[in-house]
Parts: sequence; C-alpha cells; structure tokens
Amino acid sequence: MKSKAYSYLVFICFFYSCIPALDRSPLEVLSYLRLGPKDSSSHSIGGVVSGLDSNTSITLTNAGEAITLNSDQNFSFPTKLKTAMNYSVEMTVNSASGLTCSIANNAGTVQTTDITNVSVTCGLGPDYYEVGVNVTGLTGTFQVQNNAGNTKSITSSGLNKFTTRIRTGSAYSVSILTQPPGQHCSFEDFTLSVGTIPSANVTIFINCQTGYLLAGALHSVASSDLGTSLQERLTFVRTVAGSFPTNVGGPGPAFAYTDGPASTARFSVPTGITTDGSYIYVADYSNHLIRKISISTGVVSTVAGGNTGGGVTCPGATTVNCLDGVGTAARFYNPIGLTTDGTNLYVNDYLGHRVRKILLATGNVSTITGTGNAGAADGTGTAASFNSPTSLAIYDNHLYIVDRSNFTIRKMNLTTSVVTTIAGSAGISSHQDNVIGTNARFIIPTSVAAFNGYLYVSDIGGHRIRRVELSSGNYAVTTIAGNGVGATKDGIGTTAQFFDPAGIVTDGTDLLIAEFSGRTIRHLRLSDNKVTTVAGNIAGGYADNAGTNGLMNEIGYITTDGLNIYFTDQTNGSIRRLEPSMIAKYTFDGNANDSVGSNHGGLVGTPALASDENGNTTGAYDLNGASQYVNTSALTTTDTINLTISAWVFHRGSPSTQFIFYNGTGNTNGYGLTINATTNSLSVSLGGVGATSGTALGIPLHTWTHVALVRNGINWEIYINGKAQGVAYTVNPIALTGSFKVGDSGGGYYLNGKVSDVRFFKGALDEASLQKLATQVPSGLVAYYPFTSNLNDLSGNGNHLSLSTGVTTYVNDRFGQTISALNMNGSTHFEKASPVGIPTGNSSRTNCAWAKTNSVAGQNIVSYGVATVDNANGIFVNGANILNYALADDLFGEHNNILHRWIHICGTYDGTTASIYFNGVFVSSSPKPLWLTSPSTVLRIGTRVDVLEHFSGILDDIRIYNRVLSLNEIRAMSGYYPAQVAGLQFHLQADSFSAGPVTSWVDTSPNNISGNGGNALTSFVGTFNWIATGINSKPAVQFTGTPGEYLSKTTAPYYGLSSDDFSFFIVQTRGATTGTQTAVNLGPATGGKQFYFDDPVGLSCNTGVPVASTFALHNAGTACLARSNTGFSTLGQGRIFSMHYDSVSAITSPFYWDTNGAEGVTIPPLNTFTAPSAGVLTGIYIGSLPAGLQPYNGNIAEVLYFNRVLTATERDQVHCYLSAKYNIRVANDCQ
Repeated sequence: MKSKAYSYLVFICFFYSCIPALDRSPLEVLSYLRLGPKDSSSHSIGGVVSGLDSNTSITLTNAGEAITLNSDQNFSFPTKLKTAMNYSVEMTVNSASGLTCSIANNAGTVQTTDITNVSVTCGLGPDYYEVGVNVTGLTGTFQVQNNAGNTKSITSSGLNKFTTRIRTGSAYSVSILTQPPGQHCSFEDFTLSVGTIPSANVTIFINCQTGYLLAGALHSVASSDLGTSLQERLTFVRTVAGSFPTNVGGPGPAFAYTDGPASTARFSVPTGITTDGSYIYVADYSNHLIRKISISTGVVSTVAGGNTGGGVTCPGATTVNCLDGVGTAARFYNPIGLTTDGTNLYVNDYLGHRVRKILLATGNVSTITGTGNAGAADGTGTAASFNSPTSLAIYDNHLYIVDRSNFTIRKMNLTTSVVTTIAGSAGISSHQDNVIGTNARFIIPTSVAAFNGYLYVSDIGGHRIRRVELSSGNYAVTTIAGNGVGATKDGIGTTAQFFDPAGIVTDGTDLLIAEFSGRTIRHLRLSDNKVTTVAGNIAGGYADNAGTNGLMNEIGYITTDGLNIYFTDQTNGSIRRLEPSMIAKYTFDGNANDSVGSNHGGLVGTPALASDENGNTTGAYDLNGASQYVNTSALTTTDTINLTISAWVFHRGSPSTQFIFYNGTGNTNGYGLTINATTNSLSVSLGGVGATSGTALGIPLHTWTHVALVRNGINWEIYINGKAQGVAYTVNPIALTGSFKVGDSGGGYYLNGKVSDVRFFKGALDEASLQKLATQVPSGLVAYYPFTSNLNDLSGNGNHLSLSTGVTTYVNDRFGQTISALNMNGSTHFEKASPVGIPTGNSSRTNCAWAKTNSVAGQNIVSYGVATVDNANGIFVNGANILNYALADDLFGEHNNILHRWIHICGTYDGTTASIYFNGVFVSSSPKPLWLTSPSTVLRIGTRVDVLEHFSGILDDIRIYNRVLSLNEIRAMSGYYPAQVAGLQFHLQADSFSAGPVTSWVDTSPNNISGNGGNALTSFVGTFNWIATGINSKPAVQFTGTPGEYLSKTTAPYYGLSSDDFSFFIVQTRGATTGTQTAVNLGPATGGKQFYFDDPVGLSCNTGVPVASTFALHNAGTACLARSNTGFSTLGQGRIFSMHYDSVSAITSPFYWDTNGAEGVTIPPLNTFTAPSAGVLTGIYIGSLPAGLQPYNGNIAEVLYFNRVLTATERDQVHCYLSAKYNIRVANDCQ
C-alpha cells in the first residue's frame, strides 16, 4: 500500500507541474522530492583571507554568526551547516587606513563536502603611503604609536615603518609611548610628529640618548637623593671651568670669551645651565653664546652664537640681534635659561624675548616662539610674545617658561607650538596663592623645575618657593617655603627664609635652590618642606672648600645629572660643582670598612667591639694602648691643605703620647692628632717635622669626646666637642706616603681607649658643621642647644633662640670648655616663637638637659605647649624633686641634693607613660593618659611656658626629641654615675658646695630623700676650707691635720651602714706624711671601720714595712686588717683609692690605687665591724677618728660607700666615673 501511494503522489505532482523552479540545483530538487536516499551530515563554511595589514581586520558574517580576522589566514565558521542548507558570507572591513577588500564564492548551498573556497582579497590603492621613524642612538627597546592605534616596538636604530599605510590627505600623529631602559628618546622636531600625509612617504626623526629626562636635564639615574647625601656627607664646592679661585692656584674672578681647557677657559656672566650627562651647557649671557663643558675632560667649547656669518634673520616682528642658523652662524641676545631632552637644547633669549631651539646633533638654531617684541600675548609659535623670559623646563612634551617681566608662567605645547599663560597675570607683581593659576600672583618669578606633576618656581622678588599643580588643569599655586623676608634662614616651610632664590632644580627626590644674594645653596625636602643650607654663606667670596667655607658670589642657575650638582657663579665667572665632602667614614659597627668609599681598614691586634657614643653596644673598637689599631689599605688623600678628620674618642689615659688618627707614615711624613701624656691635651703632629704644643683644654677621661683636626688653607686647628681650641700653626707636612691609621701613627704610639665614627673630609669644615658632628644621639632631635657661643638650634629645624629677658652670659661648661654654657640669673630666659617639630598631643618625646642650679626654689629648664592643665610639657627642678610635667598632672621624682653640681636630667613620654631619669638612673614613672600637649606658640628655656619659675644657675646641652630614648642612649649622654650601681649608701661630693668654710656636708646618695638628709654630716669641730680647684680643677674640702678637728654625723638614724661587707672609694690628695691619718671612720672608736693612711711611723699596718704611706683598713681600735702594697705618691697629687671587703669569702688584692689596679694584702673573711649608732664617738667621722684622733692632712673631694661588695664591672664603673670627673687615670677598662 505504501509504494502505491508514493507512486500516485509522484504522478500527481508531475501532472500539476509541482516540479521545483529551474534555478535550483538538481540535487536540491531531488532532495526536495526525496526521491534519493536521505543525507544528514554537516559541513563547515570557510575559505581564505589575504592582503590584510597589521592593525587592520575584517569581520565575516554568515547566518548571523560573525568572526573577525586580523591577519592573512584560512578561516571557517564555528557552526556547520547540513547538506542542502544555504550560506551567504558578508564582509565588513575594519580599517581607517584605506584598505579595500573583495569577496568571492561567498554564497551557495551546502552539498556533501565542506565549503573551503570563500575568498577574501585585500589591498591598498595607489595613493597610500608609509609613515616611518628613523631612530639613532638606541640601545634598548621602546614603543611608538601612530594615530592612537598602530603601535610598533623598536629594537634597533635605523628606519622603522608602521605597517598601516595612510592615504594622501589623511592625518598622522606619531607619539613615543615608552622609553628604553636607561635612555631617553625624543623627536628632533616635535612639530613634524603630526601632520597630513602628502603624496610621499613620511619619515620622522627620533634621537635616543643615555639617561633619564628629569626637570629639564638628562640624569644618569632615574631618581637620586643628592641633597640628602650632601647633608649626610657634607658639601664640597669645586670649580670645574672658568676662572679658578686663588685658594686652588687660580687668578680669581676674570671675565672673557675663551674656549679650551677648564682652567684657561673664560665666561662673561654665565647664567643658565643644564646637562645631557656628557656635557654641561651654559648660557654665556654677556658673550651672547651657548657654551658646553665636557664632563669627562673639562674642555670648554662653543655650541652656538657669535654671528660668524651664514645665519638667517629670525622670524617675528623684531629681529634685532637675532639670527637663526647653524652653530656660530646664529646670534643670541643675552641668552639666559636652558633646558634639554638630550636631543634639543632650548634657550630663553632674555632681551630677544624669544625661545630658541638648538638641535644638538647639528648645532642648528631655530626660533620656536616669540615675536621679538616685549609682550604678553598667547598664541601659536612666533605669534606669541614674551617679556624677558628667564627660565624654562621641558616636561611631558611641553616647555614651561618663566616670563619674568610679565610675572607669569607660560606653557608651550611642543607639538602644536601653542603658548598659553597658566599662572600669574601679566603686568601685576604681587604675592598671592590661588587655586586658579591665573588668579595667583608672583613678584618676580625667575626659575622653574618640573617634577611629579608640579612646577616649582623660585620667586626671587618674593623670597619664596612656589608650586604650580599641573594635573587638574587649574594650575593651583601655593607657597611651600619662605615668608617674604629676604634672609638666609633654615627652617620648615614658611618659617624658613630665602635671600633672592634664583636657580631651582630637582634631584628626583627634593629641590636644590641657588640663592643669588644669600650666596648659598639650599636644600628643600619635599616630604615636609624642610629647608637646609648645604654650602656657602652670605658674606660671599670665592674659594673651593667645604660647607660655609666654600665661597661663592651671586649664584645664577643650577642643574644636576643625578651624580653631581652644577651651578653658575655669575660674578666669579665660573661653573661650580657640589660634591660630597666626606671621602671616608669608619663607623666601626661590626667591621672596619669605609662605608662611603673603598679605603677599608684592617684590624691589627684584634681589638674588640664595644659600646659607642650613641649607646650602641657594638659601635666602637676598644684599643688596648699596647698593640691594637686600625690600618687602612692606602692614604685617604694626599691633600695637605683644606682637610678635616674627625672622630669620637673615649680616652683612658696613658703615660705616653698616643695617636687618635694619622694619615701618612709616622715619624716620617704626613699628619695626625695626638693625645699628650698626663695633660690629655691635643696636638697636631707632622711626621718628620714636629708637633704643636698641647691645647689648653685636655679631653676628659672615660668620657666620649668629639675631636677634629682641620686645615683651612695653611692654618691648622683642633676642635674639641665642636669648639676651636686656638691652635696657631701653619707648618706644611712632608709629602705623604703610607696609609691612614686609627689608634696609631705606625710608630707604636697606641691609643688606649675606644674610638668610633672616624670621618675624613676634603675641605675645611666650619665650626657649625663640626658642632653638628659633635652631637651624641642625634636621631630624632627636633631642638638641640649646645650653647657653644650662640643660641642656635643644631637639630636642623631652625628653632634658634632669642633673648627674651635679662642678659646672655656664656660661661664654662662641665668640661671646662669656655663660652659653652648659659648662665641664668633667676630672671633671664630665652625663647623661640612658633617652634617647628616640637611634640604635640600624646606623641612620643624626650626632654633632656645638663643643669647646675644654685637655688632650691622651683625652676623650669625647658617648657613648651600651652599653660593649661595637661597641655604643656617640660622639665623642672626644686630643692627636693625633678618634675616631668604637664601642669598639675605632673610626674615627680626625688633627687639626692643637686645644689651646685652638674646633673643630667631626662623626662620621657611614650604617649601613655611618663618617666624621669637623673644622671642616667631611672627615678620614677607613671601612667599619664590625660597628657595632651597643645601646639606651641613659643618654646621657652629657663622659665615655664607662662613665664614663671625662672632657672638660677647654669644650663647646657638642652635637647628635645620626637621619640623616647632608651636607657643606653640616656647613659651615653649622662656618662657614669655611682647611683647607676646598686647599694650606694653614703656619698660626699665637694662640688655640692659653692663656698667655704665647710660646716656640714650633704649626703648625695639615694638615702637622701624625703627631706631626711641621708647620712649627711651635720656637725663640725675646726675650720675646713672649700677649695674650688682642690684636685685637678675640681672642688675639694681641705683638712689641715689639726688634732681634734673633724666633720661628723653623731645622731641616728644611719642609713645602710650596718653590714660588714662594703666597697669604699675616696678621691683625695695628701698634704703631709706624718704618722697615721684617718680619712673616714664609720662607727665607734673601737670596732668601727677605719680607712686611713699609715706612714712608716704610724700605728700598726706599716710597722717595719719599707713602703711610705700605704692605705689601710683597720677595725678601729682593734687591729689592722689589711693594707695596700704600694705607697702613696707625691704630696698634692690627686689619687683615687678604693677597697672592698667580703665577710664570707676572702678577696685577693682588695685595694686599688688608680693606675696600679688591684693589689694589697688579702683581707680575711669573718671579721665583723660595729656599725655607727646614736651617741658621741659612735657615728660617722671625716678627717679623723672619733674625738679628733689621727687627723687627716690633705684634700678630700669625694667619698663613696656601698653596703655590698661590687662586682668587677661595677667597680670599674665607679672608678671610671671618678676618673672622668677628676681627670685621674685608672687601670680599669670602662665600657
């Protein structure tokens, strides 16, 4: 039945003409009729594309499915079609370059195989041309782009073409997208990087130079921090070309036009300056020339200018003194400002009122903007006008131009040549900041540096540094430093002052400013706008030297190559360079390497590492005075003039001469600094020549002291703690051979002590620089006053003091250094208005000072904040306490009598807890959560912030830190003090008096608290004089040896004197050697502790012993327990003696005669003593036994008694305290 039906249907269709239309293929017809077998397979639709350019593509679409192709290739659509299905491929060309494409075989019906013959053929017409870039100097890879879509990576010099051709009449715009590593590539002519395609290929020229474009010059590094380095290593000023100064053999200032070697070349008012890393380019203003100096050779040559013929008249309205042309065929009219990208040098023609361009490869000079007439019109190219433009900087394909006499800042687009005014207003000279640049005002803008989205402008007339913001397009202007007062004053932001700031440059981190009338170079740290002077001084002059001794005159402009800073010294006719003054530095923090150079040291004799002047436990080398020193590999320098060597030294004393450092061969040639035996004075020593007499002031023993040897020209000078000692010596050393050494000269004159932070400088440092080097624990200082002949703050914040009331009187400091401390009369005080960096709120801080008061009244040492509860801070003393205060909520710490003595006080606060330290001893601490110091309108020294409670006495070395110091750091400054050792029960100090006769003697041990007086001597019999210079210029009490005379305490209580064990110390001189003389007796006449001198005719200890005047311990009235082996020395000589007793274990060699060290007869244990008690003849006696027997003849300066046996380290600590105080050498090693 099925086959019949099928046949019937076929018949009917044929009869009624049901056959498909003839335009269909036979197979399709059969398929329609289903007369053959059924085909259900699928087939792909595809073909080939050819002739596509890179950066072009086509899109093919079939049945709503699209694919995009961007290169010549075979293709197929992802979706397959079944047999008998139709396909029709359509094409879209994605290109603006004029590419045309045709398509063939793009439609049909799928049969039984894949469709693979769809053909797309592309190509350009005859009026399409190539754009290429011709690159020179390339060493890496960079990218260029045309018309914001056609990007090409270039890896080698030569012609490189973009793949996309452009039709005649269409625009092209080529840009440099990236820079090759370590190079900067730039268009030779920016204006040719854009344009319209002619009927020819276009080639654009790009030149690549080594370096990084930064602030209008090429730097050798992407970023540097030369300003900070110059502050850390200090600055040396060196002349590199022009007329050299007389102090280096030159003729002094001279002006002319001469090319040639650096020393014979001459300039006439050099002004603008820039560099491409190989050459320094100079605008020779009065010679109307552009010059260049080879950095490697110093040779000077002329780049352009001079009108030697062949030039062409400049474009513009006025052409006076203006010719374009190649090199010397061109002519300039007082060229002044310069900037370069390494390919072109751009020049401001000051009186020509133009901007000129020099292609450095050819020397071709062209005028790019300015009419030649003074004007202020914006416009394109030479349609714009300027009025005496002074400075310019290339940045982000623009020139930023200081239009000085229009008082404006202008911008020129180097591609379009369009000039616009972005800041200031033409014809209006005044000072005004504003968020809209053209609403801001300048007085006389002079120079500009572009960096990190800002322009920095020196406003010479306003004595300020201004900043113009570039990113938003509003060009907001703000003042970042200077306050309009013409002066050279360091500080932060507007507290700093400038005296005619002229040139300005960035090193990639901060700014450096050339000060025209201030004759200095200033550093402006952009992180906080802190301004610091790095070289020169306002007096001016001409000298190659270090710091303020590096003299200059009317500095013009400044530039850097990332390695050095160069500037034009206009009225000295020279080009100068700033370079680090420090050429060697030995910190000794774990090794003897030179941390800034390569002249590393080697250790001779294996000295040990020890604590240094800043409290670092391994920051110094301890030299034994017998065989140890540091020897470097070579001479640090062969210079014999203009030099400085400095060091921190901790001297233990020696019976012979010692060298701190030496450059050369000892005894033969060279120079060094010696410590003289006995006096500890310092001398300049010249090998093979001789030495100076010693300084009047010796360096203290067992105390960190900063020393420096300086030669300025022919004059030698020695500095101790930053103060010149008045050495008059001009002898030249013998030419140097050998090496630089620390701790010896090479001749066996070894240093006995520690040494740290040895530095060698080219140039003679000034006193201010040396005072800064002589600052212990410098980290975190925000105000520091050493009062060395001035009231200056050496922290760098510029918080210099001025006298508020009273008179300024300088006196000797605690070391005897003259004019090095401030005398305060109880009404005098000093202040700094609006101090910078002083702690506020609950921020961390430390306040420290050395003080010597003559009053028990309440007295302020340093104070800041606001005089309301918890809103001030400072340190204060009175008759009983030290205060670290905030007003009302104060921290108290009791002291042990401070009258007439130098004391060191520190108060710390960590934001939560306040603490007090006295002479390196922690006294007290307490939580102070409410302290909130208000910003200070004034910092006051010698009174409270509200001018109450004035100090009476002497102040020195006042410090404010923005951090909490460690105990090690505080002790590094305070030095040794007996109370740092536990167990001190009795302490007499003769410097607790200011006059005699002595009728009582205060106990300064920790027992003297809460008004109880401790173990003070309160009664006397006889007359006891107080001698201000009794022992080595220190006070002492004089005992005459008169029977029945003594100072005593005979009333209870007695504090801490009951134990049998003890350590005892005394500083004294003998006035006679007669019998037995008791210095100190503790307890009754029978059974007490008797410390005495026993002469050959004495009682018992020295009987039959052929040694004069030994020191002995006697169980008073009972027996001699022990004595020293060594007899006493010359009468009147200050000596330190100590002895120690242990009631359980015998002590071998329990006596110490200062330099002799441990000695004496062993004291057996198990002896007991009777302690002092109430009643006559049972207490404490100084100068005799009870009842005045065995009287002492001599001076006693200090007595210390501990109620336990001190360890060896603790004994050393007390010995070294006494040694430092009285300048008596001891055999102990103090750490």
